[in-house]
Amino acid sequence: MGNMLPLQPQSSQQAQKNCCPRCQFPADPLDKFCRACGNPIHSDNTATITLKLDQPLPRGKRKGHDTSLEAPHGSLTLNVRGVIERIPLDRVNRLVVGRTDQDRGYTPDFDLSPFGAMERGVSRSHMLLNYEDNKLIATDLGSANGSALNGVKMEANRPYEVKDRDELTVGRLAINVRINLEG
Repeated sequence: MGNMLPLQPQSSQQAQKNCCPRCQFPADPLDKFCRACGNPIHSDNTATITLKLDQPLPRGKRKGHDTSLEAPHGSLTLNVRGVIERIPLDRVNRLVVGRTDQDRGYTPDFDLSPFGAMERGVSRSHMLLNYEDNKLIATDLGSANGSALNGVKMEANRPYEVKDRDELTVGRLAINVRINLEG
């Protein structure tokens, strides 16, 4: 008994780590989802991004093949709160950015829920990203809390060209954009 340390009360920060960030329901340290509301529970050193992607159709190389219709080469890199997600440009085709709604069974193509999307005013279907004609196009889908490009408010349903190193803000959540072209 002489080697045992006395129990220390948990700090409020430690107690919050063992609660659901959405509903504050107490959580076991091994729980991945809240037992009360189903919200993902993440510690400070983990992050998850759910990305739904359809497999691209295989394209054959033929003599005289029109290369203007081929899929673009390169990637789109999105940095959200220090977590980096790299998406091949050929898959950035009508990519919906938003947050999960478990009650309705809805998950957008690029889910920002792990980053406190609901608390930061991100809509379920907040923004559309599309790579077309060698340009990244962002369109706010009429979201409740709006979007911005480099700090300038975007009009709903109007396409904006996004360039390498631009910052998109959905609700109050910033996304740093990198466009990496291979060629």
